[in-house]
Amino acid sequence: MNIFISHNSKDKPLIEPIANHLADTFGRENVFYDSWSIQPGDDILDKMNEGLEKADIFFFFMSPNSLASGMVRIEWQNALFKKVTENNVKFIPVLIADVKIPSLIAQKLYIDILHNGKDVGIRQMVDVIKGSNIYQSPVQGVNNLVQKFELLGNKLSIEISAQFYMEPISQFIILLPDEEIKYEVIGESMHETNVWSKDNSPFTIDVPQTFFVHYLRVERAITVGYPLSINITLPKTYTIDNLNEFFYNLFHRKSTNDWEIVLTK
Repeated sequence: MNIFISHNSKDKPLIEPIANHLADTFGRENVFYDSWSIQPGDDILDKMNEGLEKADIFFFFMSPNSLASGMVRIEWQNALFKKVTENNVKFIPVLIADVKIPSLIAQKLYIDILHNGKDVGIRQMVDVIKGSNIYQSPVQGVNNLVQKFELLGNKLSIEISAQFYMEPISQFIILLPDEEIKYEVIGESMHETNVWSKDNSPFTIDVPQTFFVHYLRVERAITVGYPLSINITLPKTYTIDNLNEFFYNLFHRKSTNDWEIVLTK
């Protein structure tokens, strides 16, 4: 089974872990992906045509970047032509951003990573390739959630955004130097919080100083274009003089025992 991954290089932060997962599952030699299928000195068009000729399954990752790319357009249009004339390739669109789907492929059922998430999308891709629904391996490698934060006096404002796809779990650990704080989750009414010291925290996240572990759960998913905004009132005002006392980190729950730091954009 030969797999062709058609994408634009600007989308690699999302596509790379997906390509690596398919290569680990089906063998790198069976996955055409430019990062390892086209080497310095190779003729790009010749290698692309070679990959298309061998392809049994063609995944077209749809985004503003890929739809605007002339090279990617050549790939997916040639794959469609091969399907129509030879009927020996399965053409599968994969939605990774909010775009107008080209009319030539609008009637096709697509895999929806934008709204269903990366892990669901990968399982569906594997199902298409294997013809089964038994594969459940998780995939990591992309930082989907990012944050912006601002500290002004005793007010800490946090905005958490999804870059690529929906995150269904909205549970967070916030590490702060204060135990008594007040939360305001903007536009949300259902949430719960708890706080532990470092010694009695059920979460083992190591940092080199005293802190308090604040747990926050919000009753909605975080989707692309719909960030989560949190305002925190601290009992102490932080200025340049005492800013070195302030410690802050944000972690997102990926699964029962798996937390990842939310990077700052």
